[in-house]
Amino acid sequence: RSLMPLFRRMDADPFYRAFVAEVTVSESGQMTWYPQLGHTVIAFGTAHQAEQKMASLRAFCQQVLPRIGWAHYQRITLQYNGQLIAERNP
Repeated sequence: RSLMPLFRRMDADPFYRAFVAEVTVSESGQMTWYPQLGHTVIAFGTAHQAEQKMASLRAFCQQVLPRIGWAHYQRITLQYNGQLIAERNP
């Protein structure tokens, strides 16, 4: 399945255009996003339910990160159905 609709959506959204620096895609379609700032890895998963995943990530970034900061998290996983998992740095 083409990822271009997702990439166009990201490019049209000022939040995601400023937030995401790089996206890698595995042969199986699993995406990993790297933000402009920090060293947190975002395991986005496939493009399946991308709107829901993007909404969850935006809410996390706007509601949780301003209080705690990126430095506390090494990985954010969105690849599981309806879940956002934030793994703290050791």
